[in-house]
Amino acid sequence: MQTQLSDLVRDSKLEIQSSGDHVIQIDYVSNPRMGQRRTRVEQHWQLKAELGRGGYGVVWLEECTSGLGSGQVRAVKELRKGPSVSSLPPNYYYRELEAIAKFSQKRYRDFFVTSYGWYETDRAVFITMGYLPDGDLQRYLESPLPTNEARDITRQLLEGLVFMHENQFAHRDLKPGNILVLKKGPDWWIKISDFGISKRIESTALRTHIGTEPYMAPEIKRIFPMDDGADADTDTFTLAVDIWSVGVIAFRMVTGRLPFPDPRQLFNYVVKCSSFPAMGLEPADCADFVQKTMAASPHLRPTSQQALEHQWLMTRLSESNPNLHTSNVGEQSLDFSFLPSAQWSTNERETAGPSARSITAVPDTQPVPPTENEMAVDVGSHFPFPPPPPFSPDSPDKSRDAPRNMAPHFWSVMGHSGSVNTIAFSSDSELLVSGSYGRTLKIWDAATGREVKRIIAYDSLVTFVAFSNDSRLVVSASDDGAIKIWDVVRGRIASSLTGRGRFTVGSAAFSGHSKLVALGLSDGVIRIWDVAAGREVRTLRGHLSSVASVAFSGNSELVASGSFDCTVKIWYASTGYVIHTLEHEEWVRSVVFSSDSKLVASSSADETIRIWAVDTGQLVYTFGEGPHIPNYGWIMQTSNLVAFLDDSKLVALSVSSSVKIWEVSTQRLVRTLEVGLVCATAFSNDSNLVAAGYADGMLRVVKVTTKA
Repeated sequence: MQTQLSDLVRDSKLEIQSSGDHVIQIDYVSNPRMGQRRTRVEQHWQLKAELGRGGYGVVWLEECTSGLGSGQVRAVKELRKGPSVSSLPPNYYYRELEAIAKFSQKRYRDFFVTSYGWYETDRAVFITMGYLPDGDLQRYLESPLPTNEARDITRQLLEGLVFMHENQFAHRDLKPGNILVLKKGPDWWIKISDFGISKRIESTALRTHIGTEPYMAPEIKRIFPMDDGADADTDTFTLAVDIWSVGVIAFRMVTGRLPFPDPRQLFNYVVKCSSFPAMGLEPADCADFVQKTMAASPHLRPTSQQALEHQWLMTRLSESNPNLHTSNVGEQSLDFSFLPSAQWSTNERETAGPSARSITAVPDTQPVPPTENEMAVDVGSHFPFPPPPPFSPDSPDKSRDAPRNMAPHFWSVMGHSGSVNTIAFSSDSELLVSGSYGRTLKIWDAATGREVKRIIAYDSLVTFVAFSNDSRLVVSASDDGAIKIWDVVRGRIASSLTGRGRFTVGSAAFSGHSKLVALGLSDGVIRIWDVAAGREVRTLRGHLSSVASVAFSGNSELVASGSFDCTVKIWYASTGYVIHTLEHEEWVRSVVFSSDSKLVASSSADETIRIWAVDTGQLVYTFGEGPHIPNYGWIMQTSNLVAFLDDSKLVALSVSSSVKIWEVSTQRLVRTLEVGLVCATAFSNDSNLVAAGYADGMLRVVKVTTKA
């Protein structure tokens, strides 16, 4: 290992004797006044607690029990070696050692978490560092920060980035969880941490697609403006990825929300040139700063030095904060996460107290008459649209393992004036509800394609719809945070939810008895709502990023959730206790229980399905080809839906432009159906139909056949 490391890194290696949870650190000290030259001293460090764990690493808390540092504590990051991390590049930890050794030097210590050295065993590399008891910035973002404080944190963040970029290091995973708090507000002092995926570059180009989803620059996701078409054909990106992340963090601090909680919104902003969601960004120079740092094209973003010189950051600090960094604070401890090395939470293992964005019920004992923007229209038996064009699948035949056919549509209709971005079948498979960018919900006869009811539901795009298990109610949500429960028969609102603060519903699911509805939100929280009582009864906290999917078990006792933090969680619905946290390599789009609730299937952006045992949390099966993320694939991946079919004998995945169906017991791919480039998909409960929604407003229903 030593030959590939710089002198700086080799010189920072500690001499250690290790035995289980106890290490002896050997140092050599001199005291010229006492005539003492190079005396061997020992410090005994005892492992005290696990601070976090992930796919290939753990963060530990250690205490010095004997020696010169007796009573002190430190954090130790363990990075595993060997077969358990075979999917990672050899010696993947070199770049972290290089970065943390560089930025632990005296001139950088105001801006970066300090390392005290590193050591290794046959099984792992260990990096010792300061432990900050105030944790990371993420825990302080339940509500917006005062603008002056957000500005101060942003300035400090950029000051650190200037040092990194001057030395040709890109951080590549800036997020609130990697910004540690040495001193809390109003006189904030923050430090940048986690160099697990930082990279020193010889030119301006970076190649590895890595980072944390909500803060990741669009070019890393292979989303490019039309004018940057040449970039889409390359594998490189630049230091501008860090500037985008700074903009997202500033946006989050000022507004209390993420700018693009739904990946389709990001796609529309970058590719379709839709307007930037600047609402709540004040004052004007703050809005200008965020929009410049989050320019769709990386070529238009400022450098870290240019961003630091922006008018918003040059504005004179408040008189209440004249002397930043003068408090007597020490870097002792750390309660933080190194997401690239591990899916670790620093703070939201459990967050006590009510959320600043709690939901308030607006129950209605009687259905509310529709307003001008909430009108239900009975359409009758006629189709108001011209005949649909012939079905023409978009994707080439790529499967060699199973029969494949260009699936003939059961029925199709030009259903909406805008993109169909959410659809759902009723539990009896007789009805289909669809929502669009065009503000409307439509309910269809699933057997004939007849439009049964049209609801002008919102002033903005509809993000999610779901039927109750008794098929009497539909829950819908829009990107402005409005959540409504509809009486299907009357086409009227049965109840509404309103929230303080802005969030987006990424998923919703009714319980088996239809008494509860779970809402997965863009702030990483799941809220469970009692439909009849019209009140929130449970808040589930634990995800570090947007919740993309929620599902109830058949007996309504359990909830499964999938998130952009790349995890699946299984919870007790009655208590909010997390039973299992399960991991994917990419963000989790969809989760579903088997018919007997003994299994949970999850689908991810890596184009795989993983099936887990509910009782043990063990991975039972993996299906799919992954990982594969095509150019402009983001909109396709939003339809990455998983479902159990035929009494859970089969499992199906809608991904890219096809539906793949496997036999669970044999893991045999039995059918691939081409459905074209879709924005949304849904499977009927009777396993006979799959519905697909398209960007042009088209809605198609296809027969699901598993026979070759």
